[in-house]
Amino acid sequence: MTRLHSRTEKITVRGLRYNVRHWGPAEAPVVVFLHGSGERGDDGAKPTLVGIGPYIRADLDSFPAIAVFPQAPENTEWSGNLELVLATLDATAREFHGDPARTYLTGLSMGGYGVWDVALRAPERFAALAPVCGAVRPPRAERATLFVAAVANEADPYAAIARRLHDIPTWIFHGAKDDLV
Repeated sequence: MTRLHSRTEKITVRGLRYNVRHWGPAEAPVVVFLHGSGERGDDGAKPTLVGIGPYIRADLDSFPAIAVFPQAPENTEWSGNLELVLATLDATAREFHGDPARTYLTGLSMGGYGVWDVALRAPERFAALAPVCGAVRPPRAERATLFVAAVANEADPYAAIARRLHDIPTWIFHGAKDDLV
């Protein structure tokens, strides 16, 4: 098994600089993980501490993909950071020779919402989607900015997502006891 490499890189999107963490072997599938609200910032590290990050750290020698962890700035949602996600994916795939036919998108909570927005923006980029405890509409009044912007004006946003992403295999996860999203 190829040893994974870990590196932090600075990228610029719309004039703002971001720290991005990359892990992965060359010529491998690519997994993009979009974090939840608690991991926003600019350190490049917090997104790696949740979701698939701890698993990858524990299994560096056997994780079979390049892992990409973009980080949304404080007080923003993924819907306002689609360019950042795609630029991070491009930079990582280019450096580690990621396989564009085997690029997968997943996200947790706020990142689950982001999965829908990113996939709707660039559906041709992803072989499969796996949103985890994300949704489409705002979860509650005090979080009115958290929604899937790409279908916000649709009469039935769920049907719009199904129509626009029907060719991408998708596995949706959500727990019945999740009262936040």
